[in-house]
Amino acid sequence: MMRRVILASVFLWAGVGLAACDSDSATTSGSCPATPCGADEVCDDGACVAAPTTCPDGYVRVAAGTFTMGSPATEEWREDSEVAHDVTITRAFCLKATEVTQAEFEAIAGYNNSSASDCGATCPVEKVRWMEATRYCNLLSQRDGLPECYTCTGTIEDYSLVCTANGDPYACLGYRLPTEAEWEYAARAGTTTPIPTGDLGVVGFCDATGLDGYGWYCGNSPSSPQPVAQKPANAWGLYDMAGNVYEWCHDDLGDYPTAAVTDPVGAATGERALRGGAYDTNPETCRSAARYRSEPGYAVHDQGFRPVRGVR
Repeated sequence: MMRRVILASVFLWAGVGLAACDSDSATTSGSCPATPCGADEVCDDGACVAAPTTCPDGYVRVAAGTFTMGSPATEEWREDSEVAHDVTITRAFCLKATEVTQAEFEAIAGYNNSSASDCGATCPVEKVRWMEATRYCNLLSQRDGLPECYTCTGTIEDYSLVCTANGDPYACLGYRLPTEAEWEYAARAGTTTPIPTGDLGVVGFCDATGLDGYGWYCGNSPSSPQPVAQKPANAWGLYDMAGNVYEWCHDDLGDYPTAAVTDPVGAATGERALRGGAYDTNPETCRSAARYRSEPGYAVHDQGFRPVRGVR
């Protein structure tokens, strides 16, 4: 079941475009050096410095590894798009422990258009389109002197913000959205069950005894998202990977292969993947394998995000 976007809830926003240099020599202040920085370096204010080896505060280091992406044919509520296949992630990455909050988004982006403004500063920002999320990631990279993983152009006046990926996302050491494979790998945290705590335990349309204690969905928070990190984290220290708000991924929701793959990335054009379910969705949408998508220019009331940052 693919997510159906409610056009009445769409809100478009545009931001000032940001320029970026190519590859790991990129910088947002100062000039890129004539000789590109080495594989373990980034350009900071025109000089090559050692690439980050630790994660910033509020982020969890996720080690490289192999997992089974998708769901087994026996999983209840399984969709045909969830073909089980082995995936190897060869690079560690830093993933934000929580969804980006309204306060965090406003501090960096300079505005907050969340529908649930009454929920408070520690609630996840939502009604954010993919273009805004990637621009936010670029602003974090600019702040920290890291390569920008996207090129963004456009103006606020004509609502023309467009962001495109700068090459291989796995190779970018700046901030970006997780690939769909990275997201599911982190959400599962080594588990193979529908959610990390086991089965959903669905007993009604919006009633799932197995999900109640782990995530926010239509059965326990039907009208609003909730402050982040109120439910238990998964085994890797990541909160709200099931429910609360949908989370944008870097890539498109393409067809899965049947054979094993390494560092997969979907198309960088067209619709983008959304993962994790939301406060107003049915319990089956919160499964680790559940896949949804939306146009990158749409901003719906239950979609937010959490960034990845590269690490060596």
